[in-house]
Amino acid sequence: IVNMAVSDLLYVVVVIPSTMEAFISRSLKFKILGVAGEIFCRLIPFVAYTSLSVSILSMVAIAVDRFFVVVFPLRPRPFCLKTKFAISVIWFVTLATFGLYWYVYRLVGPFCIAKWPTKEADRQLQFFIFGCFFVSPLLIMTVLYAVIIHKLKNQVIPGNQTSEMVNARRKRNKSITKL
Repeated sequence: IVNMAVSDLLYVVVVIPSTMEAFISRSLKFKILGVAGEIFCRLIPFVAYTSLSVSILSMVAIAVDRFFVVVFPLRPRPFCLKTKFAISVIWFVTLATFGLYWYVYRLVGPFCIAKWPTKEADRQLQFFIFGCFFVSPLLIMTVLYAVIIHKLKNQVIPGNQTSEMVNARRKRNKSITKL
């Protein structure tokens, strides 16, 4: 969760001010030119996509962790779910994917423009990003949470259950499902 907070804070500090300035001035012209303008032209889209992707992949990691805790409660957590390792992989994958934006975004006059080698390269990358950072995480989380809900609803507790115990279990399962 701290990982998501850091990425969201990065977004707020870097991207929101430029977005608000463009909205207020009703212009996409960069006000900062020169070397600083070139840096911000590359930094803003890079941080925007990186922050969003880190948050999405962090939510997938949380879903996978919850899956193992609920479905396999007595097994040790897999190594890939160790916090430091998972956070490192999330940031590495995201930075490697969106590091390309440092090379394609350029300040052309007062405008920040992505200059791709070909239009096909741009389309292929956008398709890849959509699949890896939206469709796949959505499908993975949907399947994992469906299995978690199924496991909680069909869980059989041995022994005699009083109505109070059954109600307490339902309430607990409902609160777990809401998470």
